[in-house]
Amino acid sequence: ARDTRSPLYVKAALAAATEAAFQIEPVLSEQSGNVDPTRFAFVVLSDVTSVPAQFQEALAKYVRSGGSLLVAAGPAAARQRKIPVLDEPVSEGRYFSRAGERFSVVGEADPAHPSLKKSGRWEGVKFYYAVKVQPGPQAKVIVRLSDQTPILVEKKIGEGRVLLFASTLDNISNDFPLLPLFVPFIEQTARYL
Repeated sequence: ARDTRSPLYVKAALAAATEAAFQIEPVLSEQSGNVDPTRFAFVVLSDVTSVPAQFQEALAKYVRSGGSLLVAAGPAAARQRKIPVLDEPVSEGRYFSRAGERFSVVGEADPAHPSLKKSGRWEGVKFYYAVKVQPGPQAKVIVRLSDQTPILVEKKIGEGRVLLFASTLDNISNDFPLLPLFVPFIEQTARYL
């Protein structure tokens, strides 16, 4: 409910894309219990503290059946033990400015991944906060920060896939939405999902 920036940035990025074919329908997590995820091309969980059990079950079934999910995990999500549906453990959240460095940058990226196809290796993106997840053997790390923290992770679940962005889609935990490469990242990720 407090995150008003993420939907704004994602909506603006999709509208700025050359062939904007997506429409965003924001729903508060506490009101998602009766939402049917099969109505959507893909679902985005943006730094949710919790997901109602009924919706989490429907979302897991949706993904196993071929649906796609993008999870943006920030400080609220870090309070959970596991990322919803992805089921990967969260060890901690890290504020880089509190640890001596002012920010972290990308150390490694797989530019061949469809989400990075037009946004490159994310040069110049500053991350002020990242959730530390421990990707399991079935998960693929697509982007890592310079300290080796996975920042973009993909996992196939059944017939579907989940992408985890271990930061937020606003301009508080990083400056990604303020950079021109955010638009192609959102566009390519939407098409991929």
